[in-house]
Amino acid sequence: MNFLSILFCLLIAGCSSSDKRAESFYNKGLVLLESNSEKAIVEFDKAIKLKPDYAEAYFGKGLSLEKSHRLQKALVEYDFAIKYKSDYAEAYYHKCWILGRLGRYDEAGAAYDLAIKYNPDSETLYSLSPTYVGGSKSFLMLKSNKFQEALQEANLEIKNGLDYTVAHFNKSIALIELNMVSEAIDEFKITIEKYLSESEDIYDPEITAFDFKKIYKTLRKIDGAIKSKPNYYAAYFSEAGILTIIGHYEEALVSAEKALKIRPKAEEALKLKERIRKKIDGKV
Repeated sequence: MNFLSILFCLLIAGCSSSDKRAESFYNKGLVLLESNSEKAIVEFDKAIKLKPDYAEAYFGKGLSLEKSHRLQKALVEYDFAIKYKSDYAEAYYHKCWILGRLGRYDEAGAAYDLAIKYNPDSETLYSLSPTYVGGSKSFLMLKSNKFQEALQEANLEIKNGLDYTVAHFNKSIALIELNMVSEAIDEFKITIEKYLSESEDIYDPEITAFDFKKIYKTLRKIDGAIKSKPNYYAAYFSEAGILTIIGHYEEALVSAEKALKIRPKAEEALKLKERIRKKIDGKV
């Protein structure tokens, strides 16, 4: 074996050894991720130092930074992960989540589209963060005032059966913005009924993080529909539900009672009134 062949073999062995050490540091980072994000970052940095194109290590570091609420720094790491692995769906997903949190909705929507492109069958990607209404594509379109697109995305989310209640809520808001008030009221009715069937507490902190201007605009439009159609049961019921979701319990109770005047035996309205009473009495 000549000198060049020996040198080549040594280089290959060195690279293999370096990659194994990088993987070891990466695995240590994963173990530490849940319990100690700072120590995890140290391990991910060691992996990156040995293997500068290690996309998974950048992603792990991004997760650690995101976990400790350093969103801008996490975003940088996700961009590095994508740089070295251009089809990294999970990195696009977390990038979308952070961009939404930072109010950069158009960019978040673009990241979302790439996440779906590279992993179209992922339930996680369709529903995005289960604790963040702003993670859904329909929400991002609403925040960008792209209401037709928001309606299309909400319909897609409903079709996929993921984050179902929030998708109906977002669809309702889009319909309001498109001045399709009666259709919006029907969607709100579905939303409230689902909240009542899924949870003991209809108050939703995710929805209260929504754009209150749009919610109040919605309530004004529902009031307008009621004025033109005084016995509009679905409108009173929807209004009561929305007011409950955003924590306006006294006003919600008035609307629920008006709904029950029109349909005294309506099961969902009776259930909603009961929930509102419990909120007012501090029992929920």
